[in-house]
Amino acid sequence: QWYMVKLLNYMTSIFQKFNELKKDMSTYRFGLLHTKEYRILKNTTAQLLQNYNITTVDWAFLGALYDTKSGMGSSEMAELLDVEAPFVTATVDTLEKKGLIQRQQSAHDKRAKTLVLSKEALKLIPEIEHYLKKETKYLLEGVAIKDLLAYRRVMLLVIENSKQKTLK
Repeated sequence: QWYMVKLLNYMTSIFQKFNELKKDMSTYRFGLLHTKEYRILKNTTAQLLQNYNITTVDWAFLGALYDTKSGMGSSEMAELLDVEAPFVTATVDTLEKKGLIQRQQSAHDKRAKTLVLSKEALKLIPEIEHYLKKETKYLLEGVAIKDLLAYRRVMLLVIENSKQKTLK
C-alpha cells in the first residue's frame, strides 16, 4: 500500500513537471529564448572581434575557408552560408582589402576564381579562435559537454528538416 502511495506521488510529480515544461515549450517562449541567446552570443563575439578589425560575418567566411584548406568558389561560399552571391562578393572585397583573403585562378576552371586565405589569415585564425574561446568561456559555465553536443545536434536537425518543406 505504501508503494502505491509513493508511486502515485511520483507520478503526480512527473505530471506537474511535464505541465511546466509544456508551458515553457510554446513557440513564442521558445522563440524569445532563442533570440535572447543568439543576441548574447553574437554581440559578445562581435565586440571581441573588434579587437581584430573583423565582423562576425568576416569570421564566418574566414572560418569556412580555414576548414576547407584548399579554398572554395564564391558560389560554394554563398551556398554554405545561405546568402546571395552579391553579399559574398562584397564581403570578399572587404576581406581582400584587409589582406585576409585572396582570389586565385581555379585549377579546374580557368574562368573561375577560388577564394583562399592569405598567409596572415592562416596565422591569425587559430589566435582568434583561442581568444574567443577564452573570453566567452564564462557563457558556458555549468553546461555539460553532452548538452553542448545535444544542442549542436538539434541545430543540425532543424537545418536538415527545413530542407524538406517549403513554406507557402
